[in-house]
Amino acid sequence: TYNTKYYWKIIAWDNHHASTTGPVWDFTTENLPPNPPSNPDPFNGETDVDVNHDLSWSCTDPNGDPLTFDVYFGDSSPPPLLVSGHSSVSYDQGTMTGSTTYYWKIVAWDNHAGSTEGELWHFTTEAVANHPPYAPSDPSPVNEAMGVAVTTALSWTGGDPDAGDDVTYDVYLGTTNPPALLVNNHTSSLYQPSVLDGNTTYYWKIIAWDNHGASTVGVVWSFTTEILGDMTPPLVKITKPEKAFYLLNTKILPFFAPVVFFAIDVEVDASDNESGVARVEFYIDNVLKGNDTSAPYSWTWSEKSFLGYTLTVIAFDNAGHRTRVDANVWKFF
Repeated sequence: TYNTKYYWKIIAWDNHHASTTGPVWDFTTENLPPNPPSNPDPFNGETDVDVNHDLSWSCTDPNGDPLTFDVYFGDSSPPPLLVSGHSSVSYDQGTMTGSTTYYWKIVAWDNHAGSTEGELWHFTTEAVANHPPYAPSDPSPVNEAMGVAVTTALSWTGGDPDAGDDVTYDVYLGTTNPPALLVNNHTSSLYQPSVLDGNTTYYWKIIAWDNHGASTVGVVWSFTTEILGDMTPPLVKITKPEKAFYLLNTKILPFFAPVVFFAIDVEVDASDNESGVARVEFYIDNVLKGNDTSAPYSWTWSEKSFLGYTLTVIAFDNAGHRTRVDANVWKFF
């Protein structure tokens, strides 16, 4: 048996039955190293190899010993060690780069530390069409988010379908749509802008670029920042009716008080530069008649009326502050 220690001795006898026992001798049989690795796949010098092709080879041991393998692989010669102690005659080295020459070799080991280094093989991968980066997705803040912190960071999911491609990003951010370019060639899918304004809607988008010049434009996302310490009530003014005569919703001539005949559109200017106007409510003699949540703020007073009334307008901002304005109005029909 290979790589085995044997013991032996001789006993000599003559014809008078006398004997002499010799000493015990020993010897060890040799261990034969593995046979050289062969039959590479891809074969040596092969071209147009699929970028997902696995490495495989053949190897046996003359003693029948179990084998393990060191796999050397890379795009330079000599190639670096990729894995050691591998027990199979195939190896998945992952997706390779297109139009690239790779070098590889196998070193076979038996369980007695005998080894045989295989030849250096090489092959060239197929030319692979470039694909543009993935469309930016999964925005944070989420699209149309409200109450976003003014110190928020922007993040998204990017990447590229082609293994080995480097991806950079152009970040667009602003208060108008479409937003303006803020930074280009950003290497991360996380960006920290400077402190944002409170109670402001921001628009943003990402353009992803690979190192081959291909790009993918993301959709425009938006978010609105938090309200910051609004301590000021809104401004409000009744712009119609003024001190004048009104007939059929039309101003006829100035007068010392508002006098209205038939229905009229009550119109209001309301503003708040901090948290914004939430709504405007309209009252007649302290009875709520209507409200409006978007400018221009108005309500149609169409109830048949006679004599004098108190028209009250209350504007509310998004921080809960309010401003009240009253007007004495004479209305007929």
